[in-house]
Amino acid sequence: MAEDLFIRAIPPEIRPITSFRAHTDSIDFIKLNERNSPATLVSAGHDDLLKIWDLNTQRNLTTLRGHSEGIFCCDISDSGQIISCSPDKTVRLWDPRSGNEVSRGLGHTYKIYYVLFADSTHVVSCGRDRMILLWDTKKMNAPIMRYGNDNCGTFRSLALQNNFLLATTAESGLEGFEFKSGKEIFKEKVEYDLSVFPEGTEFFDPPEIIYSAKFFRTGEFLTTHQDMAIRKFRYSNGLQHIFLRRGHYDFVRYVEIDKNEEFYVSCGQDGSVRVWRENNPTASLVGHTQIASCACITADSARVITCSYDQNINIYSVR
Repeated sequence: MAEDLFIRAIPPEIRPITSFRAHTDSIDFIKLNERNSPATLVSAGHDDLLKIWDLNTQRNLTTLRGHSEGIFCCDISDSGQIISCSPDKTVRLWDPRSGNEVSRGLGHTYKIYYVLFADSTHVVSCGRDRMILLWDTKKMNAPIMRYGNDNCGTFRSLALQNNFLLATTAESGLEGFEFKSGKEIFKEKVEYDLSVFPEGTEFFDPPEIIYSAKFFRTGEFLTTHQDMAIRKFRYSNGLQHIFLRRGHYDFVRYVEIDKNEEFYVSCGQDGSVRVWRENNPTASLVGHTQIASCACITADSARVITCSYDQNINIYSVR
């Protein structure tokens, strides 16, 4: 039996130790790279720019230019290469040292919502065209595999653990695939819950979007939902719902799990950011004035970095 809990009390507030204006339009995504010194942060904005920042000084080191309709997502390989995706239907690979575009993937027919490195030479992307595509970064003129078919949902995000590729959809769907073979493992619809919305709330479309997903080392995973919920699942001979948590008062856009799995961080449409320990909100990271879209956590679990449609990046101490 899944445990469902709506936590209405707002936890203690933490203000940013640093906040800086990073873009001239909304910021959709940030990614942290602590493999080299200094540690760097990549931000992706609707001003068509990818920017690389020195995390400690907040100095802009490099700006990557090329996308034409904003940038929804980015990722960083172990070697430091950057991959990005955009509503302009392209997946682009970048050399952060030179600031140049290395190659470009053409295969999607509509806006691309999410991209990630599967390993140092392979990238997976998904988008509104209902396609998940696998790319070889050494030859991106065409994708090397497609996951699913035209009956799949409108894909919004991806998560990969070992040979398990998980996709979320805008139709309240979770779809799982074997990464190497492309075989579909499961397709499940998660029932959204309207009971938490004020009586009389009207929706142009039902609140079905599952915005993001992240794995724990155990294989269990968190998902964030348009019905203001964070849900936890496991897949073992079927999809099992473990719990539901609510601590935001609008859509939950993103979740990031601390590498040490001491806590996780969620970002809300209402600009709120919550820190969760033992599945209860223990801190509210305040300071954003518009949608809080993404978060990163440093490897030492000491700092949380967030970005927002208010064009700012905030850094918080959570120790």
